[in-house]
Amino acid sequence: LWAKAFISNIGEYLLNIEKLTRDEYLVVPTNDDLFIFNSATRKVYPLRTSLQKNIVQNIQTIYPNNLQRLDDTTILLAANNNVFKCIFKTGLLTYVAPLIPDVIESKLTCFVYTGNKTLWAGMSNGSLHIVSGNKITNLQIPGNYPIRSIAENELHQVCVGTEKGLFIYTNTYHFVKKIDNSSGLRNDCIYAIAVSGKDLFVSTNLGLSYIGANGIIQNFSKEMGLQDNEFNTNAVLKTNTGKLFFAGLNGITAFYPSSFSKIKDSPLIHIAQVVVNDVSFNSSSGIWLHDTIQLTYKQNHLRLDIAALGFFNTNEYVYEYRMQSLDT
Repeated sequence: LWAKAFISNIGEYLLNIEKLTRDEYLVVPTNDDLFIFNSATRKVYPLRTSLQKNIVQNIQTIYPNNLQRLDDTTILLAANNNVFKCIFKTGLLTYVAPLIPDVIESKLTCFVYTGNKTLWAGMSNGSLHIVSGNKITNLQIPGNYPIRSIAENELHQVCVGTEKGLFIYTNTYHFVKKIDNSSGLRNDCIYAIAVSGKDLFVSTNLGLSYIGANGIIQNFSKEMGLQDNEFNTNAVLKTNTGKLFFAGLNGITAFYPSSFSKIKDSPLIHIAQVVVNDVSFNSSSGIWLHDTIQLTYKQNHLRLDIAALGFFNTNEYVYEYRMQSLDT
């Protein structure tokens, strides 16, 4: 957009950016203050507010993307120990109120305000604080795994990404299922969640994973064009056109979910090792005859270690075999 990059020293990291007016953007850095960036004048200045400074200073966090717009004037902003309802009028902050009345001892890492007007706040100790009207419900993720991301899907289920898998709950707080490595994910650490129709895309420590509403899981790695295999906590954006952006160690991976198709993969089958009578057979010992090995009748306890070499990890393939003349 500009011939020269704009640089402003207002914090080590910028965690949130949200448009307030035609030219003004709310900027949340990693310090005690909130700022406004004016794209027309290319200037950054402290947020204008009619409130006392100590009230505004309560809104500070170390986690990115912890902001959700409710309407033209109302934005929810997460802090280290609460979620604040903030009202802006023509770029002026006029109202701030905490949504969680309880004192939170653990750090708040992420939140989502669902369609039934319920706040789900995730904590670093694996707890969920759920606020609906005046009612407060506390849930604990099994295993107390730190929560890194939360999103609501089109079925109005709440998807909670942790360091040990994705946990799905109904909007009435009932546990539905857990999706992890045993379900088909390459990695259990769920950094960010993006909803695409009835399906999900999640970023992890080992690439991106597609989770279909029908239970199908497809994994994507750096070798398939991602910026890297490791991504960043809650660093995700979905545009009005449905395009998804996931940020990681070496940049941003952007795509339209509709452009994804099933990867055509024809892996090569490799015999990594032959074990006969519990002893590893030496492939250079002369027992090989082209694609055949010759054994005596006493060498009757065999083990073949087989690996498929293709786009995916060897443990992501389904292996089948048939013994000729015995199996049909």
